[in-house]
Amino acid sequence: MNHCCKKMFFVLKEDHSIFYQSRTRTYHVITGRSFVDTNTGEKTREVVDRLVFCPWCGKKLPKDLWNEWYDEIEELGFELPLEPDDYNKIPKEYMTEEWWKKKGL
Repeated sequence: MNHCCKKMFFVLKEDHSIFYQSRTRTYHVITGRSFVDTNTGEKTREVVDRLVFCPWCGKKLPKDLWNEWYDEIEELGFELPLEPDDYNKIPKEYMTEEWWKKKGL
């Protein structure tokens, strides 16, 4: 995957304060640490925010495909919100950028 600049590439590879989710073409910055859900006792993921612009070079990042991904998943017959076990049942191409590249998005 090509990213907007060398700094973004480095941070994604080495720093992990920003991550890229290929299935939705989304860049996230970690804005908080994980926490425990007081209702279930389960540990949840880090608190994140989506990035629209690169924090280093200022370039606008590609449009994320978050909504499109969920639309596709619903068309496959999955009900939202997804249950943890559902992710293992989703076709592998939808867990990577393969699905949106095939559609020319």
